[in-house]
Amino acid sequence: MGGPSLRSFRPPSPLPTRPPGSRTTARRLLLLLLPATLLACPGVGAARDPEPGPGPVLAETRKPARTSGHDRPLHRLRNRLSAILDDGASDLYLSGYARHGRDTYTPERIRELNEAPWGVGIGKTLTNEAGNDESLYVLAFSDSHYEPEFHLGYAYRWQFPILRSAFRFGIGFSTFMMRRVDYFDGTPFPAALPICSLGTKQADLVSSYIPRLGKTKGNGDVLLVCLRLSFK
Repeated sequence: MGGPSLRSFRPPSPLPTRPPGSRTTARRLLLLLLPATLLACPGVGAARDPEPGPGPVLAETRKPARTSGHDRPLHRLRNRLSAILDDGASDLYLSGYARHGRDTYTPERIRELNEAPWGVGIGKTLTNEAGNDESLYVLAFSDSHYEPEFHLGYAYRWQFPILRSAFRFGIGFSTFMMRRVDYFDGTPFPAALPICSLGTKQADLVSSYIPRLGKTKGNGDVLLVCLRLSFK
């Protein structure tokens, strides 16, 4: 047989072995390079959305937009006015009585003044959660000098039942824009007056008092009364 002889056969040379400290050095080098590699890759290390699973998926919640301190009162005011206009009962106002103070005006002057200020107005009244009335109204009537006078305003009346009956006594205030030909050349201007009322929710007498404007006589000190009819 022409095969190799046992004498000529040599076992393979063993693989070269690394010194004992080389593995530790390689591990340290790998640990140092791994963070740098992760930071260098833009897509690695970024948070990923969880895979949809069988459980319920929570909807993303967003924080409500913050409103500044100046916007909050205006926002509440808009909501209040909208509630009165949308949910309030319709009102009809009929004016026709005024009384000028007898200690403020002379008898001759009173005879010249108008104490039957006929006029008409419309509005809306909402009874709020506290049982008080909030109203929006527009009113036109003849003033003390027989000239047209216009009011556009808001009124708040605290209501007090009388002996647990349907009759109520109300007291409050009204803020409004008004126009008179003898003030500021007919330019509308703001004003506020106390008001009171007596009647039921469907019909009551509403009165307002204009105090004496200054120490001189012949200015102010006027009581105005009108009838308010409410229709739901």
